[in-house]
Amino acid sequence: MTATNRWDELHEQPRFCPVYPHEKVVAFTFRSFPRDRAGSFRILDVGCGAGRHAIFLASEGYRVVALDYSARGVDETARRAGAAGLTIETCVAEADTLPYADGSFDGVVCYGVLCYLPWERKAQAIRELHRVLVPGGKAFVMTRSTEDSRFRGAEPLGHRTFRLRDLGDGAPSSAESGMLMSAMTRDDAHELFGAFGEVVVNRSTIESAEGAFIDDDWHIHATRSPR
Repeated sequence: MTATNRWDELHEQPRFCPVYPHEKVVAFTFRSFPRDRAGSFRILDVGCGAGRHAIFLASEGYRVVALDYSARGVDETARRAGAAGLTIETCVAEADTLPYADGSFDGVVCYGVLCYLPWERKAQAIRELHRVLVPGGKAFVMTRSTEDSRFRGAEPLGHRTFRLRDLGDGAPSSAESGMLMSAMTRDDAHELFGAFGEVVVNRSTIESAEGAFIDDDWHIHATRSPR
């Protein structure tokens, strides 16, 4: 089964089609793009999945483009938007080959996406996020750190890139067993986002099962330098 087919399959399951946006995405949006001028901002949701962040953004009046390499996820985003009476432009494409001109967006949201790319494609995807932002545009990215428990005993495939082992039925992320995933350190994050004028890297660590499983993530705020 290809990675695309795997995500198409997962997007058939309600668990992988969450409705509510992550609070960090909400905070980033309102701090970066004033709500009273929402219609003047065009925001790209890279790796939209079933559309929880795209729907949130559109419901607040932002102009939204939602992109994912899973056609099933994009279809669900479009269905939800239609049911809510919202207008969202959708596209099936890869994060490292964004089909948009330079400086097309005021903002980018990329939540829990880049970790599913091998290292070189991840680096290229970050270059693409920078390219499609206007000068002064802002991006919010969540991706996995090297301390995440998913990487314990994982099979190395290249620089900071792994094939996950069987995570076990008790793992909150058990559906990711066997997937390719890449990780980064804080220094990696600053290096990979170095083309942006301002980069803030914050860590988020959440334990479950009394520490048996750890979600260890980077929340990265990156602003493209003004002209």
